[in-house]
Amino acid sequence: MTDPLSFAFAVLLVLITPGPTNTLLATAAATRGLRNCFSLMPAEIAGYLISISTLLMVVRPLAETSSVATVALRGACGCYLLYLAWTLSRSRSERSTPEPVGFRHVFVTTLLNPKAAVFAFLIFPPPESLQWVQLRAFGFFIAICAFACAGWLTLGAMIGQQAGFFITPRGFQRGAAAALAIFAVVMLGSLTR
Repeated sequence: MTDPLSFAFAVLLVLITPGPTNTLLATAAATRGLRNCFSLMPAEIAGYLISISTLLMVVRPLAETSSVATVALRGACGCYLLYLAWTLSRSRSERSTPEPVGFRHVFVTTLLNPKAAVFAFLIFPPPESLQWVQLRAFGFFIAICAFACAGWLTLGAMIGQQAGFFITPRGFQRGAAAALAIFAVVMLGSLTR
């Protein structure tokens, strides 16, 4: 997409849709509070920028000639999401509180987030576009990503404040683990089609 308004709307629509990264952001803010989670914003932005750039410049040209790269990428993403779900759900008997969702979790999950493929293959201008068009697209993306990230963190903090009496941090993490497992199963299931 080269029209700035269409591009911005499409990016916002994809970023506000629930997904693995948004699940982690909301869980982090619900369990740790809003102030302690704004450091996760650079993790999401960096993960998306690296992933989208790689997919746009390397994988997109390969995928246009071979579907093996696309299948391998989806398989790797699905396996990582299953691993992350397992990590979040396992209990640690030696600790009273679970390990918090951190920078590394958000960065790697975003790096492998299937939304990056949607951006690289459907929304971002093709690699052969003019350089200023690509730079403008990435600039818009960073601003919209920061806005969407702040929204998910705020939502998570609000849920954490309201549900704090009923749901423990372990409960939030197990719920996030279940959501990530569902995303992984759907992604891995799509490999059989």
